Amino acid sequence: MSASAPRAPHRVSALAVIAAGALALTACTPAADTPQTTSAAGEIVDGGSLRVGIHAEPGNLDPTFASTFTSVTIYNTMCELLYNVDADGVVYPQLAAAAPEFDETGTVVTVPLREGVLFQDGTPFDAAAVKATLERNLTAEGSQRTNELDALESVEVVDDHTVRMHLDEPVAQGVFDVMFTDRAGIMLSPTAFQDAAAFEQHPVCVGPFEFGTRVAQDSVTLLADEEYYDSAQVHLDEIIYKIIPDTSVRATNLLSGDIDVMEKADATSLAVLEPASDVVVEQFPSIGYYNLEFNVGNVGGAPGDAADIDSPVAADAALRQALALTIDRDAINAAVFSGAFEPACGFMAPSSPLASDTTLACPGPDIEKAKGLVAESGVETPIRVELMMNQQPEFRRMGEVIQQMAAEAGFEIVLDVQESTTTVDRGYGGDFQLYMNTWSGRIDPDANISLFAMSDSPRSMSKYSDPEVDRLLIDARSSSDQDARIDAYDEIQQILDEDMPFIYLIRPTNIVGMGESVTGVRFRPNGSVVVGNAGFLSE
Repeated sequence: MSASAPRAPHRVSALAVIAAGALALTACTPAADTPQTTSAAGEIVDGGSLRVGIHAEPGNLDPTFASTFTSVTIYNTMCELLYNVDADGVVYPQLAAAAPEFDETGTVVTVPLREGVLFQDGTPFDAAAVKATLERNLTAEGSQRTNELDALESVEVVDDHTVRMHLDEPVAQGVFDVMFTDRAGIMLSPTAFQDAAAFEQHPVCVGPFEFGTRVAQDSVTLLADEEYYDSAQVHLDEIIYKIIPDTSVRATNLLSGDIDVMEKADATSLAVLEPASDVVVEQFPSIGYYNLEFNVGNVGGAPGDAADIDSPVAADAALRQALALTIDRDAINAAVFSGAFEPACGFMAPSSPLASDTTLACPGPDIEKAKGLVAESGVETPIRVELMMNQQPEFRRMGEVIQQMAAEAGFEIVLDVQESTTTVDRGYGGDFQLYMNTWSGRIDPDANISLFAMSDSPRSMSKYSDPEVDRLLIDARSSSDQDARIDAYDEIQQILDEDMPFIYLIRPTNIVGMGESVTGVRFRPNGSVVVGNAGFLSE
């Protein structure tokens, strides 16, 4: 371990996550002041290097263009947001100074900003920087944030520490929260991002730790920013994110002391970690999912327009339904995750106040019906489908189980295992038939489906496009009436069940392990760890 401390009894705690879609912002002190993890008794010591085992290469670290979950994990420590969200789903101001103020039309939002804050390159954080960041997110070619900021029309500088956002339509409170509690809400140094190529390699934000070095496919190192406005809450000298795709290897490294924190533990590693007296395990529900995405229209890249694809599963929704009908989610959960997770049949998190019987319905497999749909299609069997996935062992195991299930109805699933950033690049480029993906989830359901099902979304790898779904998504995000939003999401789910561009599989439980001498680790509802205020306990 990086620091030694008396061994404490092992313990597992459950952190309740309320994935509310219309949470009221609180003007509370940021959650950094109240760490949401248990720890052994002892004083926190200053200094040291914390090693965090992450499951995949983070890819592009420019927040405007980033698209991986591990980039979010790194941003939690390096890049602060206008608003953030704690493990209980409570939204609080971070670089904003208070909750946003909406005018009577719901289309003009005033946001006050923290004063006395500097970016990591010394550039002042002010209203001009907010305007520049958001305009970059909206207009930069290839930006992954444009759909997230879809309702944002323009940003006005009121004074040095106040911005006024003009929306092209009213949005539900939960939708506004999601806009600025994820990567679109990260504020960037306008001085630094003038050189886009350099910024991709060395992003500059506001945060307790700044970018240090990076070794591709191996690690990202962050260094404490001595000029950080709340440096009294920072204890470590550096944080090293070590890329370890194999979950069992991350667990072994945690037990041996080669890393201090591991994210995304699974049921197999949990069985190894739970008996260890010098390891703390935290578990909390997920608002995300694992799913399969069909390429139904991506021929020129996700930002482009949808077009027809000449393949049986791309062209025929009935064949996609047939493949979905072969999936036994309970069997996948049992075989791959030892029953520790939950089946998922849709985009809606069960904990959402907008969930309904329709969006949570999860029928079991029906092989005979699947065989009938395949026969009706007239397509010669076996129907070959290439399933692209990253190299995580649990993805391969899911793929192997799905291979066996789908074969019963006449599908030949061929596994195409690639390095994680390769799958993302190929996914956005349209170079796949079927893609096993994972989504960490957001506190409002809009971001759990509109990013993937809206026709003009640059995040849509499948390029699924349906005008009625577009209309319903806009209606749902624009309404402050909870019942109206529930009705809209019910209709969306029913259309998706017919068109079947996505097959939802599993809703994971978030499991994080850490050495018993580590304290101050926090979590977000999406399952990512926050270690900016972490440290080691004295002996």
